[in-house]
Amino acid sequence: MRCKLVFGLSLVNLGPSSAASPDLTSAARIALAAYVQPVPAPYNWTGIYVGANAGFGFATASTAATFSGLAVTGSENLTGFVGGGQLGGDYQIGSIVVGLEADFDYSAQSHTTTLAPSARPIPFRGSARFAAGSAMPSTEL
Repeated sequence: MRCKLVFGLSLVNLGPSSAASPDLTSAARIALAAYVQPVPAPYNWTGIYVGANAGFGFATASTAATFSGLAVTGSENLTGFVGGGQLGGDYQIGSIVVGLEADFDYSAQSHTTTLAPSARPIPFRGSARFAAGSAMPSTEL
């Protein structure tokens, strides 16, 4: 008798599963068909940013002039490393974006001239600026 009972329980387990797709209720089919992908949130430009920059600058110039019959020539050589950083922030109000950015750079460049031989360093440079604009939707980019 024990063998018959085990065999009978095995047949029950081999039957169709309740999770098979044809067995889904009509409400479950409607829920699957009605799925709509959510709309992504609009992009917001509000935030701060920090950056760094580095480079090498070079420039040369020469000039010649005559003053009261006296010929004068001069040349300039401006070469060297430049590097620094910038810090800024933006704030978005509706579709309007306002911001402030500042930068500060160190320079190993020097300005030399042959007219009056001397080398003058240009050690630092900095600036700050305000910006305002309108944010476009990502569909227009």
